[in-house]
Amino acid sequence: MVKVLMKLGQTIKRSERYPRKENRTVTLHLQIPDDKKMDPNQQSMDAITPHIGKNVIDLFSVNYNREEEVESAFQSLVQFCKKIDIEKFKSIPDCAEILRKNDFRNFLDYCITHDTTLSESAKKTVKDIEAAVEHINLTRFGQEPFTYTDFFIRTVEQVKQYKNRVKRLHKHVSSVKGGLEAIQRHNKFLKEKKDDYLTVLQNVNKGNANNRIVTENDKNTPKHITLAHNEMLSKGIIIGVKEEHRKDAEKYLKYKFRRMDVGVYEIDVIATKFFVSKKIFSEPIRITMLELLEMEKKYQDSLNLEDDLITLNVNLLKNFLSETFKDFGVTD
Repeated sequence: MVKVLMKLGQTIKRSERYPRKENRTVTLHLQIPDDKKMDPNQQSMDAITPHIGKNVIDLFSVNYNREEEVESAFQSLVQFCKKIDIEKFKSIPDCAEILRKNDFRNFLDYCITHDTTLSESAKKTVKDIEAAVEHINLTRFGQEPFTYTDFFIRTVEQVKQYKNRVKRLHKHVSSVKGGLEAIQRHNKFLKEKKDDYLTVLQNVNKGNANNRIVTENDKNTPKHITLAHNEMLSKGIIIGVKEEHRKDAEKYLKYKFRRMDVGVYEIDVIATKFFVSKKIFSEPIRITMLELLEMEKKYQDSLNLEDDLITLNVNLLKNFLSETFKDFGVTD
């Protein structure tokens, strides 16, 4: 804001200046000028681009339309630089000294007088830069003249900034690209896992009996099997029975396992006494291999039947069902 006020106001002698004071109140009166009453000098000044110096500052901006003179100088400079073999000039003592001092103007003059292959390009570059500098100075009323050296300094500064931006952008793009590749690999992995799980689920739920090759083991595989309570204890399948029913369970209980489908089974608990059999539970206990596998995955090693009346070992029950009904390729 101070810069704006300084440009709007006239120079005040030091003796007449206001003393410094914090939070001084300043009133700025703005008025829209009447075009008909505007001073001719002001009209000519407004006709020139208001972007003072911007045609040099924004050489690499894609959003800024450079004026013809500046664009021509910039393109000539770029084309000339592309033709230079810098190692060749470093080997020449006089030219090496010029390069060491970063004196690009003298380097252009050297190319004009000593290098026939670059002479015409160097002359065009000098001519275009001089025209650009002259054009830029038209926008700098009341300011220090913009020189040939200023043009090179501004250009070099922007080249450095541009290279830094390109370097950062390249690093960012590489990082994003690496992240994208990692996401794509993981996505592919998840799709494969999903397909595998769907295949297993379909085989377990619907069965794959039509696709199986019938073997001798298949013919001899039972559809159901019955075990006495003591047999279940000896195999370790039964972990325990409620204390008040333990003796009766050992005397009278039997367990009938039926294969309903691939990986799907039912268990009936039957009490037999004096040639009379009675089911302990009103409905068969239905269990699937998927449920047993899920329990193992969650480190649940016991399966409780009917309010902890009977407790089964999950791992040994799973092995018994696999070995007995051979649904999952377990052989004798």
